[in-house]
Amino acid sequence: MRLATQRHLELSSGRFPRRRPRALLWVALVALLLVAQSLLVALTVSYEAGRAQDRADEAATLAAADVRQRTQAILQTLQALQPGRVTGANWQGEALVALRTHRELARVERRGPSLEIRQAADSPWRIPVFERWPRRDADPETEAACAVARRTMAPAFSRSQFVPQSEGLGLEVLDVCLPLQEAGTLVGYSVATLVLSSLLDALQPADVLRRHELSFVEADGTRLARAGAMRGAGIYVAERVVDLPGVSLQLRVDAVERRPHLIPNLAIALVLGLSLALF
Repeated sequence: MRLATQRHLELSSGRFPRRRPRALLWVALVALLLVAQSLLVALTVSYEAGRAQDRADEAATLAAADVRQRTQAILQTLQALQPGRVTGANWQGEALVALRTHRELARVERRGPSLEIRQAADSPWRIPVFERWPRRDADPETEAACAVARRTMAPAFSRSQFVPQSEGLGLEVLDVCLPLQEAGTLVGYSVATLVLSSLLDALQPADVLRRHELSFVEADGTRLARAGAMRGAGIYVAERVVDLPGVSLQLRVDAVERRPHLIPNLAIALVLGLSLALF
């Protein structure tokens, strides 16, 4: 009887009902904290992923601009081989200077109006590209580029083509054809062969090559040439189209970075640690 009376007094005093709301408040507080921390982690991971994609986009823009700049510099160098500036006697020496200056160039030729090769010089930096593949086998693409150059009286690039090398390897190259004029009359062509992989290797800034894999690809994604210290992870990818006279090159930049970790940086780790320490 005394125990029943005591329990009745406890219930009437409100001791037990007070404990339940207090426990519910703690549960709600913990739930809100977990939701807030989950949102913080999710937003941080999304932010880090966005920054990585932005870096890939910026690298692609810089690389595409550098490709245009380098090809323009090559065209200016080849313009210096015009008949009015270089005679047949010293053409070989001037061509070798151009090849030493631009490692992307594998070969320079002086051709007549009918595209017959009159003089040629190979790069001192590599084995002659056409040592195993006769140059005449590459003539169709060269003829197409020179036909455009003759029609527009301006430089024109050919489509890229694969040239086999020793040990079963090969290079993807493209030709650029410049019409040579003398007193307003077409007297021949300057034809230069560019190695696409060397063009990528020479890109600046060098940090782009350390953090990204750069490739020239076809429209269907087939890789033509690549450069970079590491393979791309295939997560943060950016592409740019490099328009050159007569041809367009599709440049792909693939970052080596992978997706951010669940705790992407030290700041988030400290926030989570302090939050857990409060409990």
